[in-house]
Amino acid sequence: AQRKRIEFRQLIVGRLYEVECEERGEEVTLEAIELRKKRSRYHSIRAHKVCGCYPLVNGVDDCIDNDYLVDDDDDDNHGEEYTQDVCGCIWKCLSKLCCGCIFKCWIQCFGICALGQEEREVERIVTRLMGREALWIDYVTFQPYSEYFPKLQSLRTSNNTNLWTHYQSLSKLSFQLLKSLGLAICILFTYALIDDDDDFTIYTMLVLIATFCQAFLILYFVHW
Repeated sequence: AQRKRIEFRQLIVGRLYEVECEERGEEVTLEAIELRKKRSRYHSIRAHKVCGCYPLVNGVDDCIDNDYLVDDDDDDNHGEEYTQDVCGCIWKCLSKLCCGCIFKCWIQCFGICALGQEEREVERIVTRLMGREALWIDYVTFQPYSEYFPKLQSLRTSNNTNLWTHYQSLSKLSFQLLKSLGLAICILFTYALIDDDDDFTIYTMLVLIATFCQAFLILYFVHW
């Protein structure tokens, strides 16, 4: 898993380099992309360690040394300076200890910071190339919302109560969940029939099925 995460980060680095060259109007070559990936591989490995440190490339961030911050996007402050709050002061102290004076690196655990950074960069690349609608997907099956949500919305607005029609309009993830539930119930039902277990009998299985039926019945009346 760690190797795949490192390779994925390398792909993002290469794609970001392509985008930067395109914005500057420069020609992009495969050799230049591979060279950029090779130079960043060491930092990619450090970023995705289970526990490690990621060195600062350009020294200490400016936000660590500044006593005041300027927020140009905040309409309430109108770009004026404001003093850091308690949380900001605590963060400033920890940042100076860990990243400014002693170690000069960011402490990494399980690559959490790297995943957050990669998520932001992927969103920026996808939005630039394909539009923001490309991000409206189910992140488990990667099915776009546009493939199933309009059908469900149409059924709800038309007050269609046909269960089979609703079943056919479900997303891929919902299909997989229902199939998994059905498979689990079949396995448990078979176990209750063939195994001589006083703690899990056929009556226990019927109670379990009735519990799920009650939940589905409530969902039917509430949402459909």
